[in-house]
Amino acid sequence: MDFKKVWAYSMAAEIGDKAMYKLMKELIYAQQVLMATYPDIPLTGNFIQVRGSVLNWCPIGRNANHDQRQKWIDID
Repeated sequence: MDFKKVWAYSMAAEIGDKAMYKLMKELIYAQQVLMATYPDIPLTGNFIQVRGSVLNWCPIGRNANHDQRQKWIDID
């Protein structure tokens, strides 16, 4: 199959660098608060991912396995 990109959108371009920076700082702060509140919760890294028009924040980290995710569910 031959796919062509039809449309792309950038959140950073829309809201501007200062707003994007502020948003990233808020997510990092929220991650720090979460880690301080639950010091024994599993963390696997790669918490924030910028995907063009979407910011994906995964507090446990994108590489968590089933057991680590279950521990988060138990705390929740």
